[in-house]
Amino acid sequence: MPTVTVHEAKTNLSELLRRVEAGEEIIIARGDTPVAILKDYRSEDIARRRKAAFGCLAGKFPEIPDSAFFDPLPDDELAAWYGEDYNPTDPLRDPDFLRSMGIDPSDYPSKPKDGANDKSGA
Repeated sequence: MPTVTVHEAKTNLSELLRRVEAGEEIIIARGDTPVAILKDYRSEDIARRRKAAFGCLAGKFPEIPDSAFFDPLPDDELAAWYGEDYNPTDPLRDPDFLRSMGIDPSDYPSKPKDGANDKSGA
């Protein structure tokens, strides 16, 4: 590959582009140090480059199950975030929450009745 200096590249850019379009690749150097390659962008397989860019992390991380995002956090994890005193309460059993929602706590059972969640219809 021929090498040209930055000054030569600036001075003769049109000529260098003509040579690149003809299939030549040209190294541009700053002094004696190569810093760039001037080549036809169509000569690269763009689909291959895109695939490599978008798939470069494939297989490098473990598969994360949906449950990691959608299941409730365990109590020890919540305690780590909110402090050891964290004691989650069911908001539907909290009278203050019920009042804030406009529900009279005395109208709402504090515990579900036996068989309330039984869907058998018996």
